[in-house]
Amino acid sequence: MTGMPRKAALISLCLVFVSSSWAWGPDTDTAVVATATHVISREGTTPLSNLERDVRAGADITTEELASCFPGLSAGYVPAIQAEIILLQAVRGQRVDPYYAYRLGRLGKLVASTSAPMRDAEPMYREAYYRDVDANLKQTELKPLARTPVDAAYFSVLAREAKAREEIIKKDYQDGLGFRGSAAAGLSEDISRSIKAVADVWLTVLRGSVVAVNVDKSRIQEYLLDALQFYVKRGNAKEVEIAHQRLLEEVGSSPDILKMSGDMFFEAGDFTRAIQEYEAVLAAEPGRKDVVARIVAYYVKVGDKAFQSGDLEGARDAYVLARDANKLDEELQAKVIEAETAIADRDQRLEEARKNIEEAEKLENRATQEAARRNFAEAMEMLQQADELYISVPDEFMRERQAAESGRRRVSSMTRDLKNNLAASVTTLSGSGVSLDVREIAEEQARPLGEEILRTVVEGAYREEMRRLQLHYEDLLETPGAL
Repeated sequence: MTGMPRKAALISLCLVFVSSSWAWGPDTDTAVVATATHVISREGTTPLSNLERDVRAGADITTEELASCFPGLSAGYVPAIQAEIILLQAVRGQRVDPYYAYRLGRLGKLVASTSAPMRDAEPMYREAYYRDVDANLKQTELKPLARTPVDAAYFSVLAREAKAREEIIKKDYQDGLGFRGSAAAGLSEDISRSIKAVADVWLTVLRGSVVAVNVDKSRIQEYLLDALQFYVKRGNAKEVEIAHQRLLEEVGSSPDILKMSGDMFFEAGDFTRAIQEYEAVLAAEPGRKDVVARIVAYYVKVGDKAFQSGDLEGARDAYVLARDANKLDEELQAKVIEAETAIADRDQRLEEARKNIEEAEKLENRATQEAARRNFAEAMEMLQQADELYISVPDEFMRERQAAESGRRRVSSMTRDLKNNLAASVTTLSGSGVSLDVREIAEEQARPLGEEILRTVVEGAYREEMRRLQLHYEDLLETPGAL
């Protein structure tokens, strides 16, 4: 490998073995592909190291996912690899974008599997060997191997080299020697061969060309749709726009394509973009039931959520959009009417709450005027009425509820002031020589205060009157002839 240090350690991830019929263990697969990424970058072909995260993501897929990505594997690895090479050559643009790098990673994983020894050995020996390889990656030195163009004979040679190593390694494990013999001695060569194979295939993809007529149009469409979904799931807005535009330019904006792209946005939670795609579908094919059903389901969901949260206008607007998408659905019309009725009822409650606040404020002002005239009973009664009006304001109206709470605090403060003034007035009247009128004044003015303040005021007046009478009779006893 040109430019690669003799002692470049392979990258190892978590040492977890996944039993499968695929070649190499999970750590080795990823290490081979990651190292090939740096090899290609150092050789100046394409700066793949800038996209290593995406390449690794492709190499890290499970064996089950890899099988679903290459449905033609039943016909053999080599035809699947060759078909992918041709496809990637056909769709290669001006730059290697993240999804293209991801596909290179997937292809690299398949190539690494093809180039590994023991791929067809008995599971017991194969799995033991791949576990040992995963555990010894960090100690493996690489051999520089020159690039080789990938042609029809390339994979036949690769398979023969891997098969030759298989017999030697298997014998070591059968004899109980395990990884201590030829398996360990030849690991550097085996790993280097896999890295070289991945790099050779990538170089062929990145430098080669293919006549478009040789590529099935459905495969190009599938690739572009997969690319769009890749970016939609990642939430990469810029790449989404590029992929979407490329899809429409190269495949066309047929209703089916718009529906598929709309579904991608919908499932990713980008409902605004999804609805745009669906509306474009309906513009071309009005009344298309599958699209109408999705639009209706979305707006009903939005409306129900808004209704439950108290956003009645938002609920009504969403229900209207759902109804407009399917005007023949009576249930949707019923939802619109339900929302409009709820809005009318709420507005009526709001108007009543505002009127109660206004009336309560008027009572506060009148209570202040009556208190200034020392008509404490009337003032207290008005404050009590105002408080009841403030209490009636419901919590659903935040601004009005805050105004009501503020009003209640004012009423409470005014009530305390009135009680203090009344108590002071009783004391003043009692000490001024007024006798029988004191009880009447106290009882009349204190009645709205309740039993506790009434008892306090009357008892105070009574004690004051008794003290006055006692002094009066003492004077009579001490005055000769007074009786």
